Amino acid sequence: MNDHHGSADHHGQDDADGTLSGGQMQHEMNGPEQDQPILAQNNAPDSEKIAGIVEQTRTDVAGHPAERVRDILAQRFEQAGIQIDDAELDRLTAEAGAA
Repeated sequence: MNDHHGSADHHGQDDADGTLSGGQMQHEMNGPEQDQPILAQNNAPDSEKIAGIVEQTRTDVAGHPAERVRDILAQRFEQAGIQIDDAELDRLTAEAGAA
């Protein structure tokens, strides 16, 4: 007779004493399953990223020539993975250079 009741080898099933299986414990600790990739949940829209970059650049380059401001903005947008056309970069350069 192979009676496994009460055996320590319970293969992830709950025992009558209320212990949780590994999967159940992980669910309890982590809450509900995520339904989106983590990056998608935490990425700010590009417009917010752009505004943040412009604001930070304004603070960092106060008093610098517009050409330098433009170069720094272009570098920061590239690092952030944001593509900006020349006309928009010129507009944002003027905005970042504003006092």
